[in-house]
Amino acid sequence: MEAEHGSPHNLGGPARGLREPEALVRYFSLVPFYQDIAAGAGPGPQIFDEGNVGQLAFSRSWLWYEMNLRGKDLAVIRCKGDSMTPTLNDGDALLLALGPQPFAEGSVYVIKVDGNLMVKRVRVTAAGVTLISDNPDYPPQDIPKDQLNALEIIGRVVWRGGRKI
Repeated sequence: MEAEHGSPHNLGGPARGLREPEALVRYFSLVPFYQDIAAGAGPGPQIFDEGNVGQLAFSRSWLWYEMNLRGKDLAVIRCKGDSMTPTLNDGDALLLALGPQPFAEGSVYVIKVDGNLMVKRVRVTAAGVTLISDNPDYPPQDIPKDQLNALEIIGRVVWRGGRKI
């Protein structure tokens, strides 16, 4: 007989009974994970199609009470490259709050510039926008006001998960 504390069915709290699909969606938001899409932390890759879509489960209470987010407004993609290290590493999963939104100073965004998907810090300046990498080996990239129509905000990075520690 398995000890109570070692059984996955005796975790207590809302996780109890999660073998049932109804319980899973009651306590978790299943966020689309676009496994074949990566935002370039360096030169941005081109997006051709959405490819392989899976799901990652996030606690509804964590999303709402801690992050002020709803699952239907989120997506997960990967980070590709090293221009955002040490904040983001190559291969990290990025949870995005989707949609156009005002830039918050210090936040990290996934943006599309001329078809290239990138993950950068974005600073609004009098002259336009500056895209900033956390890795000092990558210089900032300025986008003048008259070229801002080439920039599309995909979403703000609100969480990252990765294998490197």
